[in-house]
Amino acid sequence: MSAAQHPNPVSVLDGKYALIRELGSGGTGTVYEAENLIVGKKIALKLMNAGAFAEQDSQTRFVTEARAAARISHANVVDIHDLGVTKSGVPYIVMELLRGETLEEVIDTRGPLAPAYACELFLQLLAGLSAAHAQGIVHCDLKPGNVLVTHPRPDRPLVKVLDFGIARGVEASQPKSDVVMCTAMCMAPEQVTRDPVDFRTDVSKAFAM
Repeated sequence: MSAAQHPNPVSVLDGKYALIRELGSGGTGTVYEAENLIVGKKIALKLMNAGAFAEQDSQTRFVTEARAAARISHANVVDIHDLGVTKSGVPYIVMELLRGETLEEVIDTRGPLAPAYACELFLQLLAGLSAAHAQGIVHCDLKPGNVLVTHPRPDRPLVKVLDFGIARGVEASQPKSDVVMCTAMCMAPEQVTRDPVDFRTDVSKAFAM
């Protein structure tokens, strides 16, 4: 993801979401720190990138991400507040503002984690996945970069599962497009062979981290 930047000029979406600064950008969208001007609360806003917006499949995945995560409603899954569309028709997701590092960054900067700390992160990750599976949702692209570790209290980490862009129902079969969108090095065997996925796909990826 790119380094944080300040948008210039400051944009206001739907007359209530003021973009403050860019937090990072990926292939599908750019995430900003923003403020809900009506209630005066800081939030994170993910605005779909122009290149992704041109592709209908990408638009569908973007909306899927918001709706899937919003259905779960669990402490270990990013909380979605709103889903909107700009005046030019570009979709955006409003979510809780999180301060932390991805699990990938934690591992890269700290090296091997203390067993107790690693177990705490893993148990919270499984709790978030369990909540998703209880709603019939399989993440499908679980990897260290999609797991955020925050520290609301110095003595206790809080894990948040992110990016449900290619999430799908447990009962659904695996389409070819999902194989392309998954991160190659983090794919489960059934995704490589294009077989149906279920909750075991996410669990096997969690254990492989």
